[in-house]
Amino acid sequence: MPIPDPAIHLVNRVNRAMRVPLILVPFVASLLLAGGGEPRTAAADERARLAGEPWGDDSDTLRLYYMGYAVGYERWRLTSNDDGSRSFTAELDYSDRGRRTRLRSEHRLTSDGSPTLLEVTRITDTSRVRDARVAVRGRSAAVDYRGRHQEVTLPARAFAIAGHAPVSQHLALVRYWLANGRPASLAVVPGGPTNIVQVAWRGRDTLATAGKATVLDRYAVNGVVWGSEAVWLDDAGRLAGFTTAGGGGLTLEAVRLPLDPFLAHLRASATRDRMGELARLSRTVRPVA
Repeated sequence: MPIPDPAIHLVNRVNRAMRVPLILVPFVASLLLAGGGEPRTAAADERARLAGEPWGDDSDTLRLYYMGYAVGYERWRLTSNDDGSRSFTAELDYSDRGRRTRLRSEHRLTSDGSPTLLEVTRITDTSRVRDARVAVRGRSAAVDYRGRHQEVTLPARAFAIAGHAPVSQHLALVRYWLANGRPASLAVVPGGPTNIVQVAWRGRDTLATAGKATVLDRYAVNGVVWGSEAVWLDDAGRLAGFTTAGGGGLTLEAVRLPLDPFLAHLRASATRDRMGELARLSRTVRPVA
């Protein structure tokens, strides 16, 4: 069935708008389910293999944007522990209209990126409040989230991620997905008692940085929050960029410092993905009159 005229009109309007930064359109379009898969090419397989390989110790800094305004930074670090596990920590710190938000997350990960512990803490000048704690033991998890305790049975493939921030949690999620065969869906905790998350490779963005081409793989993540989020990884498997409208419809974005000038390009690319999903969804809608 042809796309209804309103959907065609909306897609065309967004395509014409790609020449300017987009702030609100990704929120509207992100309410749609992500779909599609990665083309089976040798280059795609090689990049996925590299991204799915075990991490070495690493760290990086992201610049944060809230509703299109630069508001702060997030710093993440991956370190190896003596027992063979790895600690993946992220600290988000930004100020918006005089209000400071500080969050710290810590994942304890096995060699294949499986979580054994997640803690997310909200920090103020005078206090530290734990927002979430997930302790995984085999196929079960003890989950403390928003004042509620649950004992949750997990499927074979499951991950721990507590909302959209700190945003670097999505790096650990996507790398786990790559390292574990790119399953069609994952169960995540905290949830109700679990949530179903889908990750899909959506394409590549090539940026001209410092006189050379920087190629980023773009993924859609659906189910962590209401709607789709966009995650970019570079060829070293680091988080290059991130966009979400999960904060109550108020966009939060992150980008590696060297790629800061290209945020508008990444935003537009993610918006085209969401509008493509809208077009596909529109084809399934039958007019009632």
